[in-house]
Amino acid sequence: MTVVNTDYISLREVQALFQQKHASLFLEYHIVTNAIPKIWKRRNFGSFYALKNVNKKTLLDVVLTNINSKRKSKMFYSMISKHLTHKLKIEDKWEGILMNNMNFDWKSIWIFNLRTIKENKIIEFNYKMLHDLIPHKYNLHKWKLCNDPICSFDDEVHDSIHLFVKCKQTRLFWCKFNKIVQKIYGFDFYFNETILIKGYDLKNKKLFDLNSLINYAKYAIYVSYIKAENRTNIFNDVTIISIFKRLIYNRLTTERQCKNKTLCVFENTPVERNELCFM
Repeated sequence: MTVVNTDYISLREVQALFQQKHASLFLEYHIVTNAIPKIWKRRNFGSFYALKNVNKKTLLDVVLTNINSKRKSKMFYSMISKHLTHKLKIEDKWEGILMNNMNFDWKSIWIFNLRTIKENKIIEFNYKMLHDLIPHKYNLHKWKLCNDPICSFDDEVHDSIHLFVKCKQTRLFWCKFNKIVQKIYGFDFYFNETILIKGYDLKNKKLFDLNSLINYAKYAIYVSYIKAENRTNIFNDVTIISIFKRLIYNRLTTERQCKNKTLCVFENTPVERNELCFM
């Protein structure tokens, strides 16, 4: 966007400005408009009807102060997200899929999956998982990249719930995962579609390391599936548990060498004391 006298030029004014120039600027015009976040285009931020009570002048000052910042896109997105009052469509989608009449603490879910977890590859996976962007067969079929949305092992639609919870090979893996949890924590663990999204009592800080283990387990399923699709391994419980153990063992090794302990997930936890389970 262009700033003139501390005010933004509207999209129509931008368009008129480019139309006055040579036709060769047509591409540049679309680059400018496409660079503007969709959420800014969909909502009338001039009236701030979609925002909580904010001071317009203060908000404008923040934008102008950071207009040349290298991290301005992330800052602007965070600023908008904090003030939005509408509920994300994906949250309604998951609540509709699960249909268990349970309250979803979405704030805790988003914070744990996108902020509390320390590895970028896990955060990236969590983002795809929560936004239902995993390239399983159902999504690939929906995106017209696959002819068949049915699982190769079961005669069921291969969506996120099936891939991570109900698939025959996945269920065999969760049985082995339960044995590890039983040995480390001393209780039986049963993974289901609700835990897939909500986690296992996320508000309980004593179970933070268990929820982290669950996260790595989900990521191991994802990695095994992607490798199988690329024909570099076979998608089964043996492959998944092997990837999972390697992920946790490597994480424990990294944390022993890490000087910044705030980045450690499993330090001084039952997981660290039972490292032999992952060797």
